[in-house]
Amino acid sequence: MKNYLLYAAMMLCAMPVFTSCGEEEDTTPSEYEQNLFSPADNDQSQTAQLRRQFKDEIGCYLLFNDTLKHEQNGKDVYGNVLWNTQLIDLTYQFIGMPMNSTKYTFTYLTDYANQKKATDLLKEKLAKRLGRALPYSILLVDSIKQWTNSSGVWELDEGSYYSPTDPFPKFVLGTRCYAFAVHGTDAFDDEAYFDEILLSIVIDKVNNLPESKLAKFLSYVAQYEDEYGNPIQKSRLGYDDYSTDHDAARKLGFWQDRGYYYFNYGNEDRDNYIKACVAYTVAEVEEMMAGYPIVIERFKIMRQLIIDEFGINLK
Repeated sequence: MKNYLLYAAMMLCAMPVFTSCGEEEDTTPSEYEQNLFSPADNDQSQTAQLRRQFKDEIGCYLLFNDTLKHEQNGKDVYGNVLWNTQLIDLTYQFIGMPMNSTKYTFTYLTDYANQKKATDLLKEKLAKRLGRALPYSILLVDSIKQWTNSSGVWELDEGSYYSPTDPFPKFVLGTRCYAFAVHGTDAFDDEAYFDEILLSIVIDKVNNLPESKLAKFLSYVAQYEDEYGNPIQKSRLGYDDYSTDHDAARKLGFWQDRGYYYFNYGNEDRDNYIKACVAYTVAEVEEMMAGYPIVIERFKIMRQLIIDEFGINLK
């Protein structure tokens, strides 16, 4: 009985403590509960409204700056201010090692009029066409610089003599964000500016499909590969290794002849069909490839695959 009374008294003493904790609980969202991709609730600027409208209309977040968060976070032992900063890291990967040898810097669109103009162009030329291929977020900037770390020194990445790269890319496709640059007036002056971007997105998406999804498309030319999946040399098929013969290639079902030794190598033929799906309508291909029924059939299969898998709006 004494033990029971002691236990009851302890519980009664503890109850105010539990109640007090509940009443004083801090309900401010933590940084993990806050959506750093969305404008703050109290931000009613024109830019914030533009970003909210884009999310409502298109379905993904719009950013004009790669800094998601930059807040003071106390001071160190010497009195220096500490900062809590989170950036959009376009080199971030869910799987695998981070790309520590590559980084990107940006020239931002800071004026609302330019932000609005670029956003309207992005919506009409690309975003509305992407369907389920939309990324989680889009970073829209004036220009992008790509850097590479060479022996501890960051330099503009121009590639190598045999494999040059553009250090000012139009776009970068990250894991949780796609970055697009308008490059001054280039995106507005060039009618096909966003076609290259769309093509790269579609190729990236198709690359990640399981092979079973491409089985029907590949079946038409499977006999022109050996048992290990390597292309059979043109001379073994009765053609000249050193000449370019598009007619022969198309009769076999390839989009075109790549040139020396093989009609196709790696994913070249598949990517040629994807390019055609982005560039041409069915009617245009039927006219262009009249006399090559296998090419027309494979084009239709690839086109439908892209639509079914990703909901992309093709021509």
